[in-house]
Amino acid sequence: MKKNKDIVKNSIQQYKNEHLKLQDDDVCVEEPLEFRVPFLLQSGITEYRTLAITMRTPGSDFDLARGFLYSEGVIANASDIVNFRYCNDRGTAGSRNSLELQLKTPLPVDSHLLESRFTTYSSCGLCGKTSIQSLELQNPPRLNEQTDVIGVKSLEQFSAKMLKHQPLYQKTGSSHASGLFDSEGNIIKICEDIGRHNALDKLIGYCLQEAPEKLANSILLVSGRASFELVQKAIKSGIPMMAAAGAPSSLAVETAKRFNLTLIGFLRGSGFNIYNAGWRLKTSEEEKNV
Repeated sequence: MKKNKDIVKNSIQQYKNEHLKLQDDDVCVEEPLEFRVPFLLQSGITEYRTLAITMRTPGSDFDLARGFLYSEGVIANASDIVNFRYCNDRGTAGSRNSLELQLKTPLPVDSHLLESRFTTYSSCGLCGKTSIQSLELQNPPRLNEQTDVIGVKSLEQFSAKMLKHQPLYQKTGSSHASGLFDSEGNIIKICEDIGRHNALDKLIGYCLQEAPEKLANSILLVSGRASFELVQKAIKSGIPMMAAAGAPSSLAVETAKRFNLTLIGFLRGSGFNIYNAGWRLKTSEEEKNV
């Protein structure tokens, strides 16, 4: 088995046309990444402790960490993280899969809810938060109320555009993607990962560092379904429009309505469903009356 950073070459038996044959297959890499952040102890000493562990595809780890901490309300700006460091002193695994994030301000050691909230975090996106009220407590930015942001014909092309920039998916068929587009339909950034939440965190983390001003006037496309966690991350980042290739959950729809997010599902080819705030889409008068 040969392994690169994000793809493993694996020998398989393929059954096709009533015959078995040996061939090489590309498999998407999945490895843990531990986030360690400083906590200020009552003694005044700063100690690094594990905040979260997620299963991810290696690559863009700093963006992933930045996006995760921001979307979960641990940091308010990209500059709140002073430095990143792989834990080489913890052995081979630590050099690749354990990351220390130096924060401007260490977290208080008595933040029991904050610490315990992320200990169960994994690729499924379970963070311990189950209600809209938890998002309200984070005081997310107010989404802009601009109308006619993008035309439906332009939106229909997003999936095909994003697919062309998903090399990991094209080789393995097992990665998710999150893409950010501007109002002209141009790609701002596309990120891939075996975990759909990680793909979005990588995207958010990149934009926070490189183009934070673009988030408030962008359209997000995710390759899977629209879960509450993904909708929550979009709202927390100030993204006003979100489209998904799959279906939304009931809580995702309820959250979109609560925070005025335009939510679109089943964006596949020439069709889609609008679940909330369709006024951000440009449509003809005939389409509006349907």
